[in-house]
Amino acid sequence: MTKNGDTRICVITAIAGGKDYLKEVDKRFREDADFIAFTDEEFYSDTWEIRPIRKFYATPCLNAKVYKVLIHQFTEDYKYSLWI
Repeated sequence: MTKNGDTRICVITAIAGGKDYLKEVDKRFREDADFIAFTDEEFYSDTWEIRPIRKFYATPCLNAKVYKVLIHQFTEDYKYSLWI
């Protein structure tokens, strides 16, 4: 978790159906936030904490959008979240 005390920040993304890839983030930006990637792909990353996508819908696109629209339900431990 972040080193900001009680100001907890996370950066979120979701990738499903092989539509994209994870972009690594410079170390100086990683100190102040946690980076979480929801995906159905087998990624390895030094930046991102990989979490599996749950299949709510039949299409990968809709499954990824659930995390964008309802991000507050998946990041309850954070005060702030940023979607990229």
